[in-house]
Amino acid sequence: MFVSRGVQRISQLPNSLFYTFPLIIAKRNYQSATLETRPPISGKKAQILKHALEHVPQLGFSEEAIKMGGRSLGYSNLPTALFPSGSMNLISYFLLQQRYALREQKNHLTLMQNTTEKVTHLIWSRLQANRDVMEHLPQMIATCVAPSNLPSSIKSLADLSDEILYLAQDKSADFHWYTKRAVVSAIYSASELFMTKDNSPNFQATYDFVQHRVQHAKALNNLREDFLEWGSFQLNAIRSILRSRGI
Repeated sequence: MFVSRGVQRISQLPNSLFYTFPLIIAKRNYQSATLETRPPISGKKAQILKHALEHVPQLGFSEEAIKMGGRSLGYSNLPTALFPSGSMNLISYFLLQQRYALREQKNHLTLMQNTTEKVTHLIWSRLQANRDVMEHLPQMIATCVAPSNLPSSIKSLADLSDEILYLAQDKSADFHWYTKRAVVSAIYSASELFMTKDNSPNFQATYDFVQHRVQHAKALNNLREDFLEWGSFQLNAIRSILRSRGI
């Protein structure tokens, strides 16, 4: 039910938005992950959300999980102003923590010889972090695509693509810096949607899907100049995936 609502929102977006969406993702400051001086969520709020994540497997990304996180720290009542976006605050924290967790892959990445292999590994590693919340992944996606949450969702996705290419030691500059991050965003989004209906052992079908998408992007080393057309194709492919898999 949750995914159906989210997909309905996606499918009803005008085609013109699907042509501009890759550039919306790419329109961000020219910077690397090393310039992130302090976590965007910290202090009391971060502690509550950290404990709330422990309740997500049972309660989902819900306000009830946040309340339980507060109670774990002795807060019987939490002010609404502390978490104005409700469940989206918890989702944003989850996305942030899983992005940070990718940094633990640095040593393993040194064994890989090219950017394509590293990007594939990092996307797959991030997707594997969804295993503990698979039951609630459709709900999370549906919440993220709600109009009021789209700005935050797009930023989280852009930050993830930035992190992945930074860890993969991508050396692109100028326009290619932006386009590659938009490409990774499109690949990750499509792969996560695919994963929601993947019943293969250990999500092997999702892994194959990631590999195919990365290869389709021409190893991220020789991007086509007609990026806008490619980005539109990727996002329309997401809609096709959703429809074909009956989500």
